[in-house]
Amino acid sequence: MNFPYLNRNSFHYCMHACGFIHELMFTNSLEAMEYWYTQGVRMFEIDIDSTEDGEYVACHNFTEETFRKMDIEDIPKHCTYEWFQRQKLYKGITGGLTPMGLVDIFDMLRKRAECMVMIDPKVYSYAGCCALLDKLKYYIDKSSIDGKRIVFEAYNEDMILAIKEYKGMMQYQYCIDDEMQMGTSEKMRKWPLDNTIEFLKKNDIWIISYPWKFAVENLEKLKTLKQEGFFVFSKTRNDIFSDLLRQAGVNVNIIDYLVTDAQREELQGYKEEYYKTYKNEIDKVFAEEVQIH
Repeated sequence: MNFPYLNRNSFHYCMHACGFIHELMFTNSLEAMEYWYTQGVRMFEIDIDSTEDGEYVACHNFTEETFRKMDIEDIPKHCTYEWFQRQKLYKGITGGLTPMGLVDIFDMLRKRAECMVMIDPKVYSYAGCCALLDKLKYYIDKSSIDGKRIVFEAYNEDMILAIKEYKGMMQYQYCIDDEMQMGTSEKMRKWPLDNTIEFLKKNDIWIISYPWKFAVENLEKLKTLKQEGFFVFSKTRNDIFSDLLRQAGVNVNIIDYLVTDAQREELQGYKEEYYKTYKNEIDKVFAEEVQIH
């Protein structure tokens, strides 16, 4: 498979929830995205959740608990899109970060043709996923951008069945494993690997999300996925193990931040201990170049 905007043999960083800013993770904020853009990153993972009036915003969980964590105090009975867009996030720590809706994300894609986004949807049912995909179709058409610049993540069979209704609109990704279960993900993740591969290929899904903490414990499985032609995204906290991910065939490293020289020096001891645990096994499993079918 060839992926527009993603070279099979290249390696990229993708900022998780738009990246670490002001000592905060998961802000999904305009400022975080702008900051990491100035640092040379061109790919952004963004959480998308639905508001109470059926619109969509960049937010990990659109709930009162999340709002309070983001220093939003005046919370109405019905939390709408317009209300959320008027807020300033983390005022006590940052002075206020700017939330984003789909219109802001697509405006960025329209202005910056070299950028891509990975959408991590927080709606896991068939109906909920179809509603979000329909809204994304509206913005793709309205913005006149190539939908292949968007990677849409699915966690379960229901979401993949929804994706079938929008085949070819974007690039689609399946999350092989995660710390949490989303919707019906637990059932599908227990399938034999051959069954999963067959199902994904049948549904034209060629991108895999495989968090490194799981992938590094299942290197033979990761190698099989690479040999079957899948493009791999893998999440780590930062970039200190990027050489190991490259060696194992990972194409996109999803990270919260790129370490500074000072941070790299501070983490050197931890990195050395980590290498003692995993480097030899990675050398053994990926001793030969992965052959793509």
